[in-house]
Amino acid sequence: GLESCTDFELYNCPKMAKFPRELALMPKLVAANLSNNKQWEAQDLHDGLSALAEGPSKEYIQMLYLTDNSLEEMPASFKNLKRLGMLDLARNNIRKLHPLGEDVSITELVLDHNQIEEIPVDENGKFCNMDDMSDLSVSFNKLKKFPNIFNSEMIAAISSVDFSYNDLQDYTEEEAAAIVAAADAENGGGDTLTFLSLIHI
Repeated sequence: GLESCTDFELYNCPKMAKFPRELALMPKLVAANLSNNKQWEAQDLHDGLSALAEGPSKEYIQMLYLTDNSLEEMPASFKNLKRLGMLDLARNNIRKLHPLGEDVSITELVLDHNQIEEIPVDENGKFCNMDDMSDLSVSFNKLKKFPNIFNSEMIAAISSVDFSYNDLQDYTEEEAAAIVAAADAENGGGDTLTFLSLIHI
């Protein structure tokens, strides 16, 4: 069986018409690459990923690669993935995100090339725990307002932040500089943050 399987790849499988629900039954999955399967309908993919995040592997999953798919909404149940460190959702059709909360400490989050208009926060003002985050990329989306997800405590380790090619218009210079200022305060000179992009065309 698949009881001892920790890594699973189902990449570019156009003849597989539906998301494999058996994946949600795997007990000790650590990393999964399910990229480049645009044939899966958005709701089917959403429901399958929700089942995965509610299944027995939720205590183990650390890396999810879901690029080049048809996902339109990030499952709210991803907040169950307490050990998730790397989440790549680039090149989907995501319009709606859900806060992951304080218990999910992601180090690398990739949301490029989607339809995202907002990065929501929970009742504590957090999208996720960013204490150990090194890379955040949300380029080529539809953000109109600079997301209020940063402070000096959150970005002690962050090195790259990319909000380029969005519709950012409702932000001040102070908000844009807040990331750099927070890094300066936390790191005694901002040596950690090496890349910040707010390019807009």
